[in-house]
Amino acid sequence: MRMRDYMLPDHRNFIAAVGKGPSVRNFVSNSDDQELRTAYNTCVSLLRDFRSLHIRIIASYVIIPSKRAKGHQVEGLANVGTGGTGIMSFLKSVRDTTAAALLPDVSGT
Repeated sequence: MRMRDYMLPDHRNFIAAVGKGPSVRNFVSNSDDQELRTAYNTCVSLLRDFRSLHIRIIASYVIIPSKRAKGHQVEGLANVGTGGTGIMSFLKSVRDTTAAALLPDVSGT
């Protein structure tokens, strides 16, 4: 949760309030309303697509330029995220976790 320390107070408070609320996924998962599931899955799919775009932006504007920099003085920026993890593997795991939140249709397909 260290990342929240860098957020604006209103953003940090909003994230905390959402986190204290009920699980949207559980609510939708327990519903037989296919329209609700479709809307939920659309939101999750769009978030997954955003995360994929974010990965491409990081690759294009951070990873590739840092590898081209003379002497590779900023190479560490390309490989390690804020928490010390490998940035690309971290971003891909976040994207994959988002995709795993998709729900099957009520019919089970």
